Amino acid sequence: MDDWLYRVDLSIILAVSVGMFLAVIEIGFRLGRRSQSMDEHSRSQIAAVQGAILGMLALLLGFTFAMSMSRFETRKQLVLEEANAIGTTFLRTQMLPEPQRQEISDLLRRYV
Repeated sequence: MDDWLYRVDLSIILAVSVGMFLAVIEIGFRLGRRSQSMDEHSRSQIAAVQGAILGMLALLLGFTFAMSMSRFETRKQLVLEEANAIGTTFLRTQMLPEPQRQEISDLLRRYV
């Protein structure tokens, strides 16, 4: 029941999304034309709400970028640690006797 969205074709999702965006743009355009006949008090209230919404959007974008940067840095650090661990393991396999050394070295090369 929860996975119905995964079964829908991507082109249908795109078409519905574009249609919804166009409808919202048209509604905003018509409301904007109607609001041209508003008094100054109503316009100042709309400007205040618009400023608050844009401020919230900026805050949301800031938090999103901060979270993604921390995840990127964490992932970069984990990749670096894994590369160092593989390199250390390869160097330590060189101290093993010959049949095991070659087998483990081949396994590490295939892994990498």
